[in-house]
Amino acid sequence: MQHASATNRRAARRRRGATLIEVMVAAALLLLTSLGLAHTFTTAGLAGKLSEKDEGARRSTEALLDELHGVPWTQLLS
Repeated sequence: MQHASATNRRAARRRRGATLIEVMVAAALLLLTSLGLAHTFTTAGLAGKLSEKDEGARRSTEALLDELHGVPWTQLLS
C-alpha cells in the first residue's frame, strides 16, 4: 500500500508544474537568445551604415576620376 501512495505523490508532484530550476534554466536560455538576436540586429545596422559610407566614398572617387580623365598629364604634374 505504501508503494502505491509514494507513486501517487510522485505523479502529483510532476503534475504541479515546473520546478524553480526549470524556470531558471528557461529564463537563462531566453535571455541568451535575446542577447544574441540584439547583437545580430545591432551588427547588421552598423554594417548597413558602413556600407552607405563606403558607397558615398566610391561615388566621390569616381566623380573625381571622371573629372581628371580629360586633363593632360603635364597639367596634373604641375
